[in-house]
Amino acid sequence: MAAGYKQFNDQRYFGAAKKIGEWIVSNLTDNTGTGYGGYYLGYPDEGKPKDLIKGKSVENNADIFAAFRRLAAIERQLGNQAEADKWRERANIAGDFVMEMFDPLTGRFYAGTVPVGTLPGPGIKPDGPQKGNDVINTFDFLDSNTFTTLALAATLRYRDQIDWRRPVQFVLDNFAQSVMAGGQEFCGFNIVKEPTAGPNGIAWEFTGQAVVAMRFVDRLYQESRFKEPADFYLECIRKAQRLAPFGNGRGLVASTLQDGDLLPPIEQCLSTPFQCIPERVGLAATVWAIFADQSINPLRG
Repeated sequence: MAAGYKQFNDQRYFGAAKKIGEWIVSNLTDNTGTGYGGYYLGYPDEGKPKDLIKGKSVENNADIFAAFRRLAAIERQLGNQAEADKWRERANIAGDFVMEMFDPLTGRFYAGTVPVGTLPGPGIKPDGPQKGNDVINTFDFLDSNTFTTLALAATLRYRDQIDWRRPVQFVLDNFAQSVMAGGQEFCGFNIVKEPTAGPNGIAWEFTGQAVVAMRFVDRLYQESRFKEPADFYLECIRKAQRLAPFGNGRGLVASTLQDGDLLPPIEQCLSTPFQCIPERVGLAATVWAIFADQSINPLRG
């Protein structure tokens, strides 16, 4: 919405962006003062009672940081310095939470936190340090490292807190995949190290994110450390657009599974903890492919 306002100069976009931001602040801020801070996940869907889910996602908080920073920038350009300061402070609540989730031993970002007493399950490994009612969820997700880097690495507040090449290298070392489908080999990344169930596969949205993060960090440090893998995986994306099963030659399929073209339709999706990613053309995969091709970081304000 904030980007829409910048593009079209339509006040309705800016008003909607601020309304959403105020809702996040009013409903999802951790005001306990005893945990890791940040913003809660939200409320359940599927018709379940609307009880606040008090887990926190590092990826969601990185998104919130980027969004609130964008609002602060707009208010500053409009001459509303007090409003700009307010949104910047709200953004820092999210950003500071993100930085608390960095593991200096492995160079990765943890998934976030869950309330004390949460049982292990798909995508949930509640065995990290505890603070107040928060315990760190140490499960590994690719986007815990890409979104955090894209949103925070270039900002003055966080630029020098860590070596931002480390989470990108963690992605390269832990999430890369190679599968055969339709008589072709495809290479890319999955959002997790291995599927929750079923055959292994590549999630193309997250492959695009990895390419964008590699190129962004190289620009940040003015070096070419990740140029070769970024170029390689961009070619993998282009090949998938042309040749992946169930593609249409224009958009990009959301996933490609090992022998995915031979699976029955009900099994033609990549199983991950919180979604089953279909082997069909997907909007998120297509948009991130464009970002990768054009070296666009959509999370930088």
